[in-house]
Amino acid sequence: MPEIPAVIHGDLCFSNIMYDSRSNNIRFIDPRGLNIQQELTIYSYDLAKLCYSFIGLYDFIIADSFKLERSEKLGVKLIFNLDQHFKEIQSVFMQTNLTPGISDKETILLFLSMIPLHFYKPHREAMLANALRLYAEWLK
Repeated sequence: MPEIPAVIHGDLCFSNIMYDSRSNNIRFIDPRGLNIQQELTIYSYDLAKLCYSFIGLYDFIIADSFKLERSEKLGVKLIFNLDQHFKEIQSVFMQTNLTPGISDKETILLFLSMIPLHFYKPHREAMLANALRLYAEWLK
């Protein structure tokens, strides 16, 4: 992926994206990408954060929409209750290649980097379990 300098959001996940149905606008909240010097940054981080939501299901973890179970293969298994509509959105996202050059490896690293930032134990365990889930899928 070419390193193209850009102004980035810095935390581009579902929970920071809002849709206004009255004005038909998408709004991005809680930006962290701007710095005092207004320097440009590589935009691949924002793309990785999108994968983090679409593929990694980060926002489901934050919303406590997951279940942890013991697993012989990985030690712990993370279960999401995804409806068909979301699965279709995920499929379209993966087919459109909106994130060229961003692989599951970057998404896995994002989940591993979140572990120390989430003090609530089930969230921390879910972040690790999700990184293991994504890694197991990536190995296939």
